[in-house]
Amino acid sequence: MKKGNKILAVTLSAALAAGCLAGCVGQQTKRLCGTCVINPFCGHEMEMKIEPSTSNKKVMIVGGGIGGLSAARMCSLRGLDVEVFEKSGVLGGQINLASKITPKKEMHKWIDYLESECQRLQIPVHLNHEVKVSDVHDFDVVLVCNGSIPNRPNENACTAHDILGDKVDVHGNILVVGGGMVGVEASEYICEKHSDAHVTILEMKKNIDDGESPANLVSTMTRIQSLPIKALTETKLISVEDGVKVEKGGEIQNLGKFDFIVYATGSKPDPSLYEAIRETGKETYLFGDASSVAQALEAVRDGVNIALKL
Repeated sequence: MKKGNKILAVTLSAALAAGCLAGCVGQQTKRLCGTCVINPFCGHEMEMKIEPSTSNKKVMIVGGGIGGLSAARMCSLRGLDVEVFEKSGVLGGQINLASKITPKKEMHKWIDYLESECQRLQIPVHLNHEVKVSDVHDFDVVLVCNGSIPNRPNENACTAHDILGDKVDVHGNILVVGGGMVGVEASEYICEKHSDAHVTILEMKKNIDDGESPANLVSTMTRIQSLPIKALTETKLISVEDGVKVEKGGEIQNLGKFDFIVYATGSKPDPSLYEAIRETGKETYLFGDASSVAQALEAVRDGVNIALKL
């Protein structure tokens, strides 16, 4: 198939639904137009159009997560010459962590689909390649979506990303600091792996699992109740020396000692590579967690929208 005709082979209908409900249901609960993580055209058919590109730009995608792969696919469908560079040995980025617990394994179908699309469209994918500024000279445009950095109190601290990425294994009596969606999923994953695990979640907000789609929240809370997981909400960590000290309702409590402490206190964008490339004068775009930490819905939407404008 000629590259200019790739637009005729749009196969968004082949994307597999993963039951995440973030776009189709979650957006509507916010009084926004319903859409789909893997198909951002859903609900936006009038304003988003796939048309052949009038340029002959060569495009570099830095980051092989769901946003980068979606952008690469769209660039290729529009007839642009595009290549993907991923510093690790696997594609998928944060979806590899988000699909770790059993109820969310189906989410990895998104990455399987996008990988197959890259193969079908013959998009070069370079694994184990950490991009440097010197690598961009042969490209006209660079799209940077190389992710974020998990927050940790010190370089030796264990994060929820370490747990979900199987970089660290914990067991016994475990404290998870941070009860957002990532902290809850890490807690579930620990209990899936170790029947003797007992997890205590500390969360400063009134409720845990903030950020989960409302449609999935009930099932998540039901699972949590069946597992050896205890959540302490409206509770702030004070220190971890001589026992874990927390503040709740204006009172200081000592929770005693834990075998392991896992931090799920969010992530921060890392735009350093983007800024370095932009300083060379190269046409450069930043999106995904590297720009602002959000979810797959935003990463795919922003990546595709950038690709549609090239």
